[in-house]
Amino acid sequence: MKQENKYKNIADIVEGWSDFKDATRGGNTKAHWVNPSGKVYVVPDTHIEFVARKPKLFNTTVEEMEKLYDKYDEKFPKQEGKARVEILTDIVKKGWIRTRFRPREGAWVAETWKWGSREKKALINWVKYETNGKKVQFRINFISTSKNKIIGHSYSLDMLGEQVVENVINESSLSRVWSHNEKHDCGAMTAFRNAADCGEGEKYTNKINKARNQKLLAKLLGMGYGVTKLIGKYPEGGKSSKELSFFIVDKDDKGNLLKDLKKLGKIFEQDSVLIVPKGSVNKEAKSYLLGTNNCKNNWLGMNGKEYFSGGYPGTSSKIYTSYVNGRPFMFEEVGEEVHPPGNGMGWWAMDLKSKTQDGWMNEIMNILKDEDGI
Repeated sequence: MKQENKYKNIADIVEGWSDFKDATRGGNTKAHWVNPSGKVYVVPDTHIEFVARKPKLFNTTVEEMEKLYDKYDEKFPKQEGKARVEILTDIVKKGWIRTRFRPREGAWVAETWKWGSREKKALINWVKYETNGKKVQFRINFISTSKNKIIGHSYSLDMLGEQVVENVINESSLSRVWSHNEKHDCGAMTAFRNAADCGEGEKYTNKINKARNQKLLAKLLGMGYGVTKLIGKYPEGGKSSKELSFFIVDKDDKGNLLKDLKKLGKIFEQDSVLIVPKGSVNKEAKSYLLGTNNCKNNWLGMNGKEYFSGGYPGTSSKIYTSYVNGRPFMFEEVGEEVHPPGNGMGWWAMDLKSKTQDGWMNEIMNILKDEDGI
């Protein structure tokens, strides 16, 4: 006979995981409430008993909670049944985060209603509180009750290094960049790549990638586009690798952005480039990834498209400007706007900078050789 599942829905599952008696099996446990601003409150027993002792903190009253317990014929506040589920779920909906250490798994559980920049900041504050300035590594499993699922995990030292899976962008800087899209077509791309020949050839060093990006920048400015630097990262081997990308604006409305970025994507061996049609920021159009090669590890393929359902990438979504050997690349922060050189010597200097050290030194030596007749 098939055993009946103990839990009927995600709320029950979450409650089961956080049940005090169950959580304490295998050793001592700890728990906290974290308010929407990131302030941490130690929970010495159960979360519901803490709420019962400090109802004003959670914008409720003992009378309201007792009434709900009476509705389900449950004993307040010790019994962990339906009333407890409703009360704690309502509190989590308001932005509070519940944490509990589970000795059997050797990991923490953090329950949020959703996952976004506010939740990330609040949990980083909690990690700082729990580590107390020490380099202590522990795992945190994230549960979102609004999404009815476990949404991922991270580690304390990674979170302190701001290497959480969900990436947060400074909204004021981002809005500055996106404001261009109200009037112009935009896009984003990088020249960074792990290795040539679809990632299977000669490995590109960081120095080479910087030179490739400088060459890309020179081409973009030469085409007359407005360019802003974007510092980004992508997950690689449990760590976050950083790279420089460019946000590109067709400020003169020439109408060639799609064609030019597609061409540059091919030249610089990119899996994809980001295309942001005019008005995407106002949801009048949809931004999308455009595939620019046929590498076997590029899931988009040549000319394949992946649209962003929200119109344009925002602070709560993963923002993909390229895929590095199949790994998602994410914006991290917005840098300064890049201005084109003012004269021919400046363009020559930028071109020299786009070459590796040995490359531009050889070019200078060749120029001297021609002039001196050596």
